[in-house]
Amino acid sequence: KTFSNYRISTVSGDCVVIDGATNVTFQNSDIGPCGYHAIHITTTSDTVSSGVDIVDSYLHTENKPTAATCCDLNEGVNVELGSHDILIQGNVIAFNESNVELIDSDHVSVIGNYLLNPLGPFPRGQNVQAINSKNVTVVNNFTQASTDAKYPFPANQEDSINFYATTTGLAQGNYVTGGTSNSGCGIIADDRAEAMQFLDNTLFDSGQCGIGISSGSHHLVTGNRVLDLTPIAGGGNVGIYVTNFAAPYPCSAITIKNNTASAILLACNPAIDTCSYNGYGDDPSCGVIATSGNTFDFDDIGPGGGSAYEALIGTVPSAAPLIPPGPRGCVAVSPYTTQTSLPRCNVN
Repeated sequence: KTFSNYRISTVSGDCVVIDGATNVTFQNSDIGPCGYHAIHITTTSDTVSSGVDIVDSYLHTENKPTAATCCDLNEGVNVELGSHDILIQGNVIAFNESNVELIDSDHVSVIGNYLLNPLGPFPRGQNVQAINSKNVTVVNNFTQASTDAKYPFPANQEDSINFYATTTGLAQGNYVTGGTSNSGCGIIADDRAEAMQFLDNTLFDSGQCGIGISSGSHHLVTGNRVLDLTPIAGGGNVGIYVTNFAAPYPCSAITIKNNTASAILLACNPAIDTCSYNGYGDDPSCGVIATSGNTFDFDDIGPGGGSAYEALIGTVPSAAPLIPPGPRGCVAVSPYTTQTSLPRCNVN
């Protein structure tokens, strides 16, 4: 069953509920504002939701719970309770508690979306978060957190892409920018994450940490580019780190190779100042880290920056893709759309 060309808004409840449904496509629509989730994929019957595609739509609840009522009330797409084989592609998803929240789900692909200004509050506030899930793919998305007044709702982001207690995850080819949390990262393998692959992502000013490995085992981090020029007060301000923050849960068998990372510790202008850099850090809590082929800036470096900064400054800030990066059948209509590879969707 395919549902197309809808405009849906409500002051109470979810805008769209897909409950115990199989082989459903929801596309080319404008969903929001909403009292609760924009799209809620769930299971309250004997049938588990599966084979659901959410594509080429603008999803914006423009709402968030209070700290007292958090969490999981006002997400752009909420997938839960065993739902599986879900595709979220080519959407503009903005101004939600978390833009995409996956809980107890399996085989979910988040591909080619523009994800803007998650609203939180902590512990939510992610562009994509997977909790107690498996086989999660996050590929070729543009994720952004901004407090610029041109956006009607400023970001309250924790991590941009977060894998928590999740097994077998892939984050590849994403452009990740923005974030002011002193504990958040652009991309993170969080508590009890297992078998993460972080491949060929580009992160620019993504907060106090570009890529974090804070728990788990058999993670591969390779081919990523991290440039952080805006240090966060009270943060670690590191390009890539490996440290077990979830002990006594284990952390081991980590590979960090062929990455380029430059992050400054204190506010300065690398073009003209001597700056202190912290491109990478690890400690014994995750055992021996397999590292090779990386380019990291460390310690004090004079004007012009280190080799990582020099390699990244000319390309990373300007590498943001068109919005949304990967439409499927037509280009989602939103205030932020810039993509021209396909015609605009026809929303009634």
